[in-house]
Amino acid sequence: MNKQITLPFFTRSGSHKLTINTITLGAFRKLPFVMKDDLSAAEQFKQFKAMILACTDLTPTEFEELSVPDFTQLHQDIRAFILTPS
Repeated sequence: MNKQITLPFFTRSGSHKLTINTITLGAFRKLPFVMKDDLSAAEQFKQFKAMILACTDLTPTEFEELSVPDFTQLHQDIRAFILTPS
């Protein structure tokens, strides 16, 4: 199951759409720092980056080009999609 979202500033081939792919809850829990309660800003960024790269087909170069609003929307949408019971 996948979910397609629209990011306001991201474009690929003239489209603002990006697909979020499912991963298992087990794979989600293996992402950096997921099981840690208090994260530093650097740890939180690494966690969000790993989550975004695991759940989308973004390349590392495309990730680096994400705007702050797109990054924020993307990690929030992924968390909601992965953690919502089916």
